[in-house]
Amino acid sequence: MSVKMAEQGGPGPSSSELPFRSLRCLLVDDDPFLRMLIADILRDMGHEPLEAPDPDTALALLRGDNVDVMLTDMRLPYMDGAELAMRARQAYPNLRVIFATAYSESRLPDLTTDPLARYLRKPFGQKELDETFRGLGWASLPGNP
Repeated sequence: MSVKMAEQGGPGPSSSELPFRSLRCLLVDDDPFLRMLIADILRDMGHEPLEAPDPDTALALLRGDNVDVMLTDMRLPYMDGAELAMRARQAYPNLRVIFATAYSESRLPDLTTDPLARYLRKPFGQKELDETFRGLGWASLPGNP
């Protein structure tokens, strides 16, 4: 994988142009506190988080549940988020992936040719997550202007 930073353009269509849909979000982060905080944000937004503390658990949850999007930390034990996404997409090629990262731009894989993936810079909140979902083609907050 190249390490060039992706140019992702604008935030995508406004939420008023997209119908709201509750999403099943596979949340992968080895930090239990961060995982809990992000899961709470997702619930507040009307989504259903499935939590995984590591890549193996994430892959097992993917096999057992219908997941709309995987939100994964880039830095995970024994496998980074990019490798996890690659393995997940071998079975689910249309899986949308959000890479949550605090990495510098030079250490990130190039996403310029991947319309189903986005970066989300840590720290982030509900607004940034909403913009990222919109960039993937979903209104993530009901009635959000």
